[in-house]
Amino acid sequence: MRKPKSLLRLVAGAIMALGLGACSTDPVAPTEGPAFVKGGVTFTEFTATYVATGLVDPGTQKVEDGVVETRGLTVTGTVISTTLGISCDAVVEINSDLLQSNATGPVWGKMVECVTADDGVWAGSFDGYRVITGTYPGFSWVTTLKLVFRGVSGSARGYQIRATQVSTSNDPTNLGFTAAITGVIFNPNAPALD
Repeated sequence: MRKPKSLLRLVAGAIMALGLGACSTDPVAPTEGPAFVKGGVTFTEFTATYVATGLVDPGTQKVEDGVVETRGLTVTGTVISTTLGISCDAVVEINSDLLQSNATGPVWGKMVECVTADDGVWAGSFDGYRVITGTYPGFSWVTTLKLVFRGVSGSARGYQIRATQVSTSNDPTNLGFTAAITGVIFNPNAPALD
């Protein structure tokens, strides 16, 4: 069955406008950002920005009972943290169940990988919800995601990230977007920094 191009564009744009995917790297000695110790582990707060760079795979979409179900949408993006002085390139796989009437609903997925310049690799998952704020004609779609990422190799190995990502868009078909990320990076196996 052939899907209408407008539906595919709406779904791909709506999902990409979520601003998904985030990571950080070179956490071996984070020197920027406020740090605190809890349970013998040093947590370093950070901020980052995610910038969407492209659509890799539109995945599959179907409409059932007024809900656009998207599975396996894959996008790329760049994450930059001036707080930690790092950046990485991310590949993110997204799933969502957005209402066809207003493009709101749950969003979840995984960061397949986020590779840094020094070959640190992050992977993890996210979940959250997309809502509409404001009133017509000045409303916006706001997506809030909880991110949980682990360093799986290189300079990132052993580190973890817990963060919140928020993106806002006034056009659900907009393929260019930026998202704000705030969170903590830590290594539960490393001794606390003094």
